[in-house]
Amino acid sequence: MGHTVPNPSPLRHAIFSFHMPLFFILAGYTFRPKPWRELLSGSVSRLLVPYVVLALAWQVPTFLMSGAPLTSGAFAGGLETLVFALGVDVHGLGITAVGMA
Repeated sequence: MGHTVPNPSPLRHAIFSFHMPLFFILAGYTFRPKPWRELLSGSVSRLLVPYVVLALAWQVPTFLMSGAPLTSGAFAGGLETLVFALGVDVHGLGITAVGMA
């Protein structure tokens, strides 16, 4: 909700004053230690696989519609964008924004 409220706004400042501390407090209360292998396998299937599918579903059509030739540099740039998953363009590194995939 905080990302949809215009900036500057008293409501936005109120939301952003507590939402991240509250998140970390609740994460601490609900934390349960797991063996690292169980944590890794669960995280890969639950987080990494959907991220890669969604990122490719966005990246491939975007690249195809750009009309740019597929070169090793373009491929490496696409992989860099997927790895960094930035919400903003980084012009010095040539990384384009992914957003909230």
